[in-house]
Amino acid sequence: MSDCRGQRWSLKDMTALVTGGTKGIGYAVVKELAAFGAIVHTCSRNEAELNQRVQEWKSMGLKVSGSVCDLKVRAQREKLMETVSSLFDGKLNILVNNAGISIPKEATEFTMEDFSTIMTTNFESAYHLSQLAHPLLKASGNGNIIFISSVAGVIALPMCSIYASSKGAMNELTKNLACEWAKDKIRVNSVAPWIIRTPLVDNLEKDSTFLEQANRLILRTPIPRPREPNEVSSVVAFLCFPAASYVTGQFRGSDLHFAIGENINGRTLLPRDENYSIQYGIRGTWTFLAVLVVLVLCLSLLFVPESLVPRNETDRQLALLQFKSMIIDDPLGA
Repeated sequence: MSDCRGQRWSLKDMTALVTGGTKGIGYAVVKELAAFGAIVHTCSRNEAELNQRVQEWKSMGLKVSGSVCDLKVRAQREKLMETVSSLFDGKLNILVNNAGISIPKEATEFTMEDFSTIMTTNFESAYHLSQLAHPLLKASGNGNIIFISSVAGVIALPMCSIYASSKGAMNELTKNLACEWAKDKIRVNSVAPWIIRTPLVDNLEKDSTFLEQANRLILRTPIPRPREPNEVSSVVAFLCFPAASYVTGQFRGSDLHFAIGENINGRTLLPRDENYSIQYGIRGTWTFLAVLVVLVLCLSLLFVPESLVPRNETDRQLALLQFKSMIIDDPLGA
Protein backbone atom coordinates (compact mmCIF):
# COMPACT_ATOMS: atom_id res chain seq x y z
CA MET A 1 0.00 0.00 0.00
CA SER A 2 2.78 2.43 0.95
CA ASP A 3 4.73 1.63 -2.25
CA CYS A 4 1.63 2.34 -4.37
CA ARG A 5 1.06 5.64 -2.56
CA GLY A 6 4.70 6.57 -2.99
CA GLN A 7 4.56 5.99 -6.74
CA ARG A 8 1.44 8.15 -7.09
CA TRP A 9 3.11 11.03 -5.27
CA SER A 10 6.59 10.78 -6.74
CA LEU A 11 8.41 12.10 -9.82
CA LYS A 12 11.30 9.68 -9.49
CA ASP A 13 13.29 9.39 -12.73
CA MET A 14 10.85 11.56 -14.68
CA THR A 15 12.46 14.07 -17.04
CA ALA A 16 11.56 17.77 -17.01
CA LEU A 17 12.35 21.00 -18.84
CA VAL A 18 11.66 24.23 -16.94
CA THR A 19 12.23 27.50 -18.78
CA GLY A 20 13.57 30.52 -16.90
CA GLY A 21 14.63 28.40 -13.94
CA THR A 22 17.31 30.50 -12.27
CA LYS A 23 15.07 32.82 -10.28
CA GLY A 24 11.54 33.45 -9.05
CA ILE A 25 8.86 30.87 -9.75
CA GLY A 26 11.11 28.98 -12.19
CA TYR A 27 13.80 28.50 -9.54
CA ALA A 28 11.23 27.19 -7.06
CA VAL A 29 9.74 24.82 -9.67
CA VAL A 30 13.16 23.36 -10.59
CA LYS A 31 13.96 22.76 -6.94
CA GLU A 32 10.52 21.29 -6.20
CA LEU A 33 10.46 18.85 -9.13
CA ALA A 34 14.04 17.73 -8.52
CA ALA A 35 13.33 17.22 -4.81
CA PHE A 36 10.54 14.81 -5.78
CA GLY A 37 12.99 12.80 -7.88
CA ALA A 38 12.74 14.36 -11.34
CA ILE A 39 15.77 14.87 -13.60
CA VAL A 40 15.49 18.53 -14.57
CA HIS A 41 16.99 20.69 -17.31
CA THR A 42 16.54 24.44 -17.24
CA CYS A 43 17.64 27.46 -19.25
CA SER A 44 18.51 31.12 -18.81
CA ARG A 45 19.98 34.00 -20.81
CA ASN A 46 22.47 34.69 -18.02
CA GLU A 47 25.25 32.08 -18.21
CA ALA A 48 26.97 33.10 -14.97
CA GLU A 49 23.73 32.95 -13.00
CA LEU A 50 22.81 29.63 -14.63
CA ASN A 51 26.14 28.01 -13.72
CA GLN A 52 25.85 29.27 -10.15
CA ARG A 53 22.35 27.81 -9.76
CA VAL A 54 23.29 24.45 -11.28
CA GLN A 55 26.18 24.11 -8.85
CA GLU A 56 23.89 25.06 -5.98
CA TRP A 57 21.35 22.38 -6.92
CA LYS A 58 24.01 19.72 -7.42
CA SER A 59 25.41 20.48 -3.97
CA MET A 60 21.94 19.59 -2.62
CA GLY A 61 22.08 16.24 -4.39
CA LEU A 62 19.51 17.27 -7.01
CA LYS A 63 19.77 16.12 -10.63
CA VAL A 64 19.72 19.41 -12.55
CA SER A 65 21.49 20.62 -15.69
CA GLY A 66 21.21 23.83 -17.67
CA SER A 67 21.93 25.57 -20.94
CA VAL A 68 22.01 29.17 -22.12
CA CYS A 69 19.02 30.17 -24.24
CA ASP A 70 17.27 33.39 -25.22
CA LEU A 71 13.69 32.24 -25.71
CA LYS A 72 12.86 35.23 -27.90
CA VAL A 73 15.05 33.69 -30.62
CA ARG A 74 13.41 30.84 -32.53
CA ALA A 75 16.69 29.15 -33.49
CA GLN A 76 17.78 29.06 -29.85
CA ARG A 77 14.51 27.44 -28.84
CA GLU A 78 15.09 24.74 -31.43
CA LYS A 79 18.64 24.20 -30.17
CA LEU A 80 17.36 23.98 -26.59
CA MET A 81 14.95 21.19 -27.51
CA GLU A 82 17.68 19.34 -29.39
CA THR A 83 19.78 19.48 -26.21
CA VAL A 84 16.89 18.18 -24.13
CA SER A 85 16.22 15.36 -26.58
CA SER A 86 19.87 14.32 -26.46
CA LEU A 87 20.04 14.45 -22.65
CA PHE A 88 16.83 12.47 -22.12
CA ASP A 89 17.10 9.96 -25.00
CA GLY A 90 14.24 11.46 -26.98
CA LYS A 91 11.73 11.36 -24.12
CA LEU A 92 10.35 14.13 -21.94
CA ASN A 93 7.75 13.81 -19.17
CA ILE A 94 7.32 17.42 -18.09
CA LEU A 95 7.52 20.79 -19.84
CA VAL A 96 7.02 23.85 -17.66
CA ASN A 97 6.66 27.02 -19.73
CA ASN A 98 7.60 29.50 -17.03
CA ALA A 99 9.71 32.26 -18.62
CA GLY A 100 7.88 35.56 -18.83
CA ILE A 101 8.22 39.31 -18.81
CA SER A 102 6.01 42.30 -17.99
CA ILE A 103 6.38 45.99 -18.80
CA PRO A 104 3.99 48.22 -16.81
CA LYS A 105 2.58 50.98 -19.00
CA GLU A 106 -0.69 52.57 -19.94
CA ALA A 107 -2.13 51.09 -23.14
CA THR A 108 -1.52 54.33 -25.06
CA GLU A 109 2.18 54.29 -24.17
CA PHE A 110 3.16 50.81 -25.40
CA THR A 111 5.44 50.64 -28.43
CA MET A 112 5.59 47.99 -31.13
CA GLU A 113 8.84 46.81 -29.59
CA ASP A 114 7.14 46.38 -26.21
CA PHE A 115 4.36 44.36 -27.84
CA SER A 116 6.79 42.11 -29.69
CA THR A 117 8.99 41.53 -26.64
CA ILE A 118 6.14 40.61 -24.30
CA MET A 119 4.17 38.45 -26.74
CA THR A 120 7.26 36.63 -28.03
CA THR A 121 8.65 35.89 -24.58
CA ASN A 122 5.38 35.01 -22.88
CA PHE A 123 3.28 33.35 -25.57
CA GLU A 124 5.11 32.62 -28.81
CA SER A 125 8.02 30.88 -27.10
CA ALA A 126 5.67 28.75 -24.96
CA TYR A 127 3.63 27.76 -28.01
CA HIS A 128 6.71 26.92 -30.06
CA LEU A 129 8.38 24.92 -27.28
CA SER A 130 5.18 22.94 -26.81
CA GLN A 131 5.20 22.09 -30.51
CA LEU A 132 8.88 21.08 -30.38
CA ALA A 133 8.34 19.04 -27.23
CA HIS A 134 5.29 17.16 -28.53
CA PRO A 135 7.15 14.15 -29.99
CA LEU A 136 9.28 13.85 -26.85
CA LEU A 137 6.26 14.08 -24.56
CA LYS A 138 4.38 11.56 -26.67
CA ALA A 139 7.33 9.15 -26.66
CA SER A 140 7.40 9.20 -22.84
CA GLY A 141 3.86 7.80 -22.68
CA ASN A 142 3.12 10.17 -19.80
CA GLY A 143 3.54 13.78 -20.89
CA ASN A 144 2.71 16.93 -18.96
CA ILE A 145 2.76 20.56 -20.04
CA ILE A 146 2.35 23.26 -17.40
CA PHE A 147 1.91 26.88 -18.44
CA ILE A 148 2.69 29.50 -15.80
CA SER A 149 -0.07 31.97 -16.57
CA SER A 150 -1.44 34.79 -14.41
CA VAL A 151 -4.60 36.14 -12.83
CA ALA A 152 -4.10 39.00 -15.31
CA GLY A 153 -5.20 36.60 -18.05
CA VAL A 154 -8.66 36.41 -16.49
CA ILE A 155 -9.47 39.81 -15.02
CA ALA A 156 -8.62 43.41 -15.90
CA LEU A 157 -5.63 44.79 -14.04
CA PRO A 158 -4.00 48.21 -14.42
CA MET A 159 -1.00 48.91 -16.66
CA CYS A 160 -0.57 45.43 -18.13
CA SER A 161 -2.83 45.13 -21.18
CA ILE A 162 -0.27 43.33 -23.38
CA TYR A 163 0.92 41.07 -20.55
CA ALA A 164 -2.72 40.21 -19.80
CA SER A 165 -3.33 39.44 -23.47
CA SER A 166 -0.38 37.04 -23.59
CA LYS A 167 -1.62 35.20 -20.50
CA GLY A 168 -5.20 35.11 -21.74
CA ALA A 169 -3.96 33.51 -24.96
CA MET A 170 -2.00 31.01 -22.88
CA ASN A 171 -5.14 30.01 -20.97
CA GLU A 172 -7.01 29.29 -24.20
CA LEU A 173 -4.03 27.38 -25.58
CA THR A 174 -4.12 25.20 -22.46
CA LYS A 175 -7.66 24.04 -23.21
CA ASN A 176 -7.04 23.48 -26.91
CA LEU A 177 -3.85 21.47 -26.48
CA ALA A 178 -5.45 19.42 -23.71
CA CYS A 179 -8.17 18.34 -26.12
CA GLU A 180 -5.89 17.82 -29.12
CA TRP A 181 -3.14 15.91 -27.35
CA ALA A 182 -5.08 13.78 -24.89
CA LYS A 183 -4.94 10.96 -27.44
CA ASP A 184 -1.15 11.13 -27.19
CA LYS A 185 -1.29 10.76 -23.39
CA ILE A 186 -0.20 14.35 -22.85
CA ARG A 187 -1.92 16.39 -20.15
CA VAL A 188 -1.92 20.19 -20.38
CA ASN A 189 -2.72 22.53 -17.49
CA SER A 190 -2.21 26.14 -16.52
CA VAL A 191 -1.28 27.65 -13.15
CA ALA A 192 -2.32 31.27 -12.70
CA PRO A 193 -0.77 32.95 -9.66
CA TRP A 194 -1.52 36.41 -8.35
CA ILE A 195 1.29 38.76 -7.22
CA ILE A 196 4.32 36.63 -6.32
CA ARG A 197 7.44 37.81 -4.54
CA THR A 198 9.87 37.45 -7.47
CA PRO A 199 12.58 39.62 -9.09
CA LEU A 200 10.01 40.53 -11.78
CA VAL A 201 7.69 42.03 -9.18
CA ASP A 202 10.63 43.61 -7.33
CA ASN A 203 11.51 45.49 -10.53
CA LEU A 204 7.91 46.58 -11.07
CA GLU A 205 7.77 47.93 -7.52
CA LYS A 206 10.19 50.67 -8.59
CA ASP A 207 7.19 52.19 -10.37
CA SER A 208 5.31 54.09 -7.65
CA THR A 209 2.02 54.05 -9.57
CA PHE A 210 2.17 50.29 -10.04
CA LEU A 211 3.13 49.79 -6.39
CA GLU A 212 0.18 51.84 -5.15
CA GLN A 213 -2.31 49.99 -7.34
CA ALA A 214 -0.82 46.59 -6.55
CA ASN A 215 -1.03 47.19 -2.80
CA ARG A 216 -4.65 48.23 -3.13
CA LEU A 217 -5.48 45.05 -5.07
CA ILE A 218 -3.57 42.79 -2.67
CA LEU A 219 -5.75 44.08 0.17
CA ARG A 220 -8.78 42.72 -1.70
CA THR A 221 -7.75 39.10 -1.18
CA PRO A 222 -8.65 36.93 1.84
CA ILE A 223 -4.92 36.39 2.51
CA PRO A 224 -3.72 39.97 1.94
CA ARG A 225 -0.06 39.44 1.03
CA PRO A 226 2.01 38.49 -2.02
CA ARG A 227 2.59 34.76 -2.40
CA GLU A 228 5.99 33.12 -2.25
CA PRO A 229 7.37 31.20 -5.27
CA ASN A 230 7.30 27.87 -3.42
CA GLU A 231 3.56 28.31 -2.92
CA VAL A 232 3.24 28.11 -6.70
CA SER A 233 5.79 25.36 -7.32
CA SER A 234 3.82 23.00 -5.05
CA VAL A 235 0.79 23.37 -7.34
CA VAL A 236 2.97 22.66 -10.38
CA ALA A 237 4.38 19.53 -8.73
CA PHE A 238 0.88 18.27 -7.92
CA LEU A 239 -0.20 18.57 -11.56
CA CYS A 240 2.83 16.49 -12.59
CA PHE A 241 2.20 13.65 -10.14
CA PRO A 242 0.71 10.38 -11.39
CA ALA A 243 -1.99 11.03 -8.77
CA ALA A 244 -3.24 13.87 -11.00
CA SER A 245 -3.48 11.61 -14.07
CA TYR A 246 -7.06 12.67 -14.88
CA VAL A 247 -6.47 16.41 -14.51
CA THR A 248 -6.09 18.15 -17.88
CA GLY A 249 -7.26 21.33 -19.55
CA GLN A 250 -7.52 23.01 -16.17
CA PHE A 251 -6.82 26.58 -15.21
CA ARG A 252 -5.54 26.41 -11.64
CA GLY A 253 -6.08 29.97 -10.45
CA SER A 254 -5.73 29.52 -6.71
CA ASP A 255 -5.36 33.29 -6.27
CA LEU A 256 -8.63 34.21 -7.98
CA HIS A 257 -10.12 35.71 -4.83
CA PHE A 258 -11.88 38.54 -6.60
CA ALA A 259 -13.55 39.24 -9.92
CA ILE A 260 -13.98 42.27 -12.18
CA GLY A 261 -16.58 43.95 -10.01
CA GLU A 262 -17.51 43.45 -6.37
CA ASN A 263 -15.44 41.11 -4.24
CA ILE A 264 -16.22 39.45 -0.96
CA ASN A 265 -15.40 42.63 0.96
CA GLY A 266 -17.55 44.85 -1.21
CA ARG A 267 -14.67 46.79 -2.75
CA THR A 268 -14.53 47.52 -6.44
CA LEU A 269 -12.02 48.45 -9.12
CA LEU A 270 -14.31 51.27 -10.29
CA PRO A 271 -14.43 54.45 -8.16
CA ARG A 272 -17.89 55.51 -6.92
CA ASP A 273 -19.10 58.74 -5.36
CA GLU A 274 -20.48 58.82 -1.83
CA ASN A 275 -24.10 58.96 -3.02
CA TYR A 276 -23.77 55.76 -5.08
CA SER A 277 -25.17 53.42 -2.43
CA ILE A 278 -28.13 55.70 -1.73
CA GLN A 279 -28.91 56.11 -5.44
CA TYR A 280 -28.59 52.39 -6.03
CA GLY A 281 -30.87 51.64 -3.07
CA ILE A 282 -33.57 54.05 -4.27
CA ARG A 283 -33.53 52.60 -7.78
CA GLY A 284 -33.71 49.10 -6.38
CA THR A 285 -36.70 50.00 -4.19
CA TRP A 286 -38.69 51.49 -7.10
CA THR A 287 -37.88 48.48 -9.27
CA PHE A 288 -39.07 46.12 -6.55
CA LEU A 289 -42.33 48.04 -6.10
CA ALA A 290 -43.00 48.08 -9.86
CA VAL A 291 -42.50 44.33 -10.11
CA LEU A 292 -44.71 43.78 -7.06
CA VAL A 293 -47.56 45.83 -8.56
CA VAL A 294 -47.36 43.93 -11.85
CA LEU A 295 -47.41 40.63 -9.97
CA VAL A 296 -50.47 41.64 -7.94
CA LEU A 297 -52.36 42.75 -11.06
CA CYS A 298 -51.52 39.52 -12.87
CA LEU A 299 -52.70 37.44 -9.91
CA SER A 300 -55.91 39.44 -9.69
CA LEU A 301 -56.83 38.30 -13.21
CA LEU A 302 -57.18 34.79 -11.85
CA PHE A 303 -60.10 35.89 -9.71
CA VAL A 304 -62.11 38.02 -12.20
CA PRO A 305 -65.89 37.36 -11.82
CA GLU A 306 -67.36 35.44 -14.72
CA SER A 307 -69.79 38.29 -15.39
CA LEU A 308 -66.87 40.57 -16.19
CA VAL A 309 -65.18 38.20 -18.67
CA PRO A 310 -65.40 39.65 -22.23
CA ARG A 311 -67.98 37.84 -24.37
CA ASN A 312 -67.05 39.05 -27.86
CA GLU A 313 -64.04 40.27 -29.84
CA THR A 314 -64.77 43.97 -29.25
CA ASP A 315 -64.93 43.47 -25.48
CA ARG A 316 -61.70 41.46 -25.51
CA GLN A 317 -59.82 44.16 -27.44
CA LEU A 318 -61.09 46.82 -25.05
CA ALA A 319 -60.02 44.74 -22.03
CA LEU A 320 -56.53 44.24 -23.50
CA LEU A 321 -56.15 47.99 -24.06
CA GLN A 322 -57.17 48.70 -20.47
CA PHE A 323 -54.80 46.02 -19.17
CA LYS A 324 -51.92 47.49 -21.24
CA SER A 325 -52.65 50.94 -19.91
CA MET A 326 -52.56 49.73 -16.29
CA ILE A 327 -49.49 47.52 -16.44
CA ILE A 328 -47.20 48.72 -19.20
CA ASP A 329 -47.87 52.42 -19.65
CA ASP A 330 -48.42 53.30 -15.97
CA PRO A 331 -47.51 50.38 -13.68
CA LEU A 332 -47.40 52.50 -10.52
CA GLY A 333 -50.58 54.39 -11.25
CA ALA A 334 -48.74 57.72 -11.35
